[in-house]
Amino acid sequence: FFFEGIPLNPNMDEAALHATRRCVLWVSEAQPSIDALDMIEQLQSDFQLVEHTHPNEAIDLLQRLWELKKECFGPRASETTESGLQLVEFRNRIAQDLIQCGLFREASKALHKNETLTSGVLEDVKQNKRRLYLRAQTYNNMTCVRKSQGNITTALKYCEKALSIMLRLNLMDQLPTSYLNICALYSALGMHKEAVKHGILALQILRELVHNLQKGGMPYGPHGPDSGALPSIPDPAVLPNAEEQPSKPPAMYTSMLLNLSHVPNIDMVPSDPDVVSDPLTLYGTQLGITYFNIAVEQEFLADFPAAIRTYRVAIATAEQFMGHDHELTVKFRKALRKAQKAAQKAEDASTASPGVPDDAISH
Repeated sequence: FFFEGIPLNPNMDEAALHATRRCVLWVSEAQPSIDALDMIEQLQSDFQLVEHTHPNEAIDLLQRLWELKKECFGPRASETTESGLQLVEFRNRIAQDLIQCGLFREASKALHKNETLTSGVLEDVKQNKRRLYLRAQTYNNMTCVRKSQGNITTALKYCEKALSIMLRLNLMDQLPTSYLNICALYSALGMHKEAVKHGILALQILRELVHNLQKGGMPYGPHGPDSGALPSIPDPAVLPNAEEQPSKPPAMYTSMLLNLSHVPNIDMVPSDPDVVSDPLTLYGTQLGITYFNIAVEQEFLADFPAAIRTYRVAIATAEQFMGHDHELTVKFRKALRKAQKAAQKAEDASTASPGVPDDAISH
């Protein structure tokens, strides 16, 4: 007896024969056909051709590739989940481009798809860590969308979700980004004490990162969710608007330095010759910006002595890691002078306040 070309034992009873037929059918259906495998290979090849030139076509190809792998290998197969993660990673990249162009509705639509696609736990440990990492990146992008739309409270919730995942993955070298973003959002809400607290959290980690690098070691050991293969996509920055701070560094630098969502490397750095690329200088620059942001919040709180001290540390840090004449160093000096004038003005106003007249004192 043969079934689907496979010989069967003629002595089988009816129940065993039926069970065997079901197994053979399942195996035959589970194995992708040659045509399907050829199609998968073709889609992968087509994607590589348009990945960097035609993003809309590329994402459609990735979507088709993922759906075809689900049909061929099953939804939980490693091949399928890897394709799904690739789709999420690329869609995050597209969303960042949309955000930069101000197309927030389109970006939000893409990011909600990513949120759904990264919601389920994966069996493979490395793939599951990567899923969580990409989910955090998705939340960071959602933060940018909501803040750009003026919804600061929702932006803060998404940023805290991203932070929670980063803590879970123990990505210490990336936590300053989340803390600084939360600092910026609290500042936008007028909650400057909370902003200072989160700025200090970023500061503590950055000081340790810089200290470890100065000793010649790695910041915190292996980077990333799987100690190696990380997406090469920096998250866009979440920054206060110009009117929300007394002064702030140029957006070109803050957009790079406040979102180190993966290992600092030359691929992350804009082509501007003044922008640094080595990890020590990069973290040192971020350290200087962190001191500056804390000083700004202290100035908002009218704690001028603390703000002036912190501005001075920001300047010293900027001079050490960027140079005496760097644009940010100059910016920090201007902020210090402005704070000193504000402090003097506040002191003069306090001194000039009329006291209680002597004749108003009852005897």
